[in-house]
Amino acid sequence: MEILNSFINTYPIAAAILGVVVIGIIGAIIKIELSAHKKNPPMPITTDIDGCVFMKLKNIQLFPENPAMDLQIITYVNGMEFHYPSKDKSKWISMEQSMGEIMIELPNAELYRIHLAVHLRTGQTLEGGPAVVRKELLQPPPQILGASPTTLPSTRFTEDYKLYLLEDGLRDTTVQAMIPYELYVQ
Repeated sequence: MEILNSFINTYPIAAAILGVVVIGIIGAIIKIELSAHKKNPPMPITTDIDGCVFMKLKNIQLFPENPAMDLQIITYVNGMEFHYPSKDKSKWISMEQSMGEIMIELPNAELYRIHLAVHLRTGQTLEGGPAVVRKELLQPPPQILGASPTTLPSTRFTEDYKLYLLEDGLRDTTVQAMIPYELYVQ
């Protein structure tokens, strides 16, 4: 700093000329950047967060396999219960039949806390730990306005939910069943 003050005091005209040249160079750089920005403005980005959220449960797998087993599936999402095959818990699905895919429409939320339980006709219960899915994981990637939406893949959250035998309030460490599921926005 002292050298700069000494230069300005000794050569005031040279310092003034140097200052004008530096300011001119900076101005030219800014003008070039603004010109490039006007020619190629950044494309506006949108994120579609509207749409219905669905949960799809796929065929349950029991370990070991037991095709004669009858069961009920209860899905808890954000405190709401969804029962399969019947809400009144009077019907059972046999593993001999394919349960197919179960579709559940969920209310919009920023976060989905998912918990699955399976009741076996033998009186046993299988449960897994809660899974948490943020809605932003279900959104398609940001889209440039004007781009064809068909070029963007739909985003789905997919997981194999593991269930464990629950006895006397304690959960066993061996996986007894697995239910693949998906969450997606449509």
